[in-house]
Amino acid sequence: MGNRRSLGGVPLIPDLPLERCLSCGADTGEAHWAGCFLARLGAPWDPVELLDDLIETCRARRWVVAPGSDGLFRPCRMEDRGATLDAARYCWFRLHGDDALIGLEG
Repeated sequence: MGNRRSLGGVPLIPDLPLERCLSCGADTGEAHWAGCFLARLGAPWDPVELLDDLIETCRARRWVVAPGSDGLFRPCRMEDRGATLDAARYCWFRLHGDDALIGLEG
């Protein structure tokens, strides 16, 4: 599969400090703080697992976006220039599940 953190040599996710929760800053082994966005997602709590889950889910479902001429991100093909993982769709999926995506696939 190659480098899981790049798509066609373009980084999918910037280098981030992975010893803390990306949302609330909880240390590894510490519970998420009240109101933590990632805790509400039901996402893997370990930051490395979260990134791996995002990458795996987006690649399996082919959820990628690229910036349009207006600067807004639009769904695209994995091969398109500027393609990156659609983290917004991943978050929506984690919050609402498959039923919320009916009619949105493709």
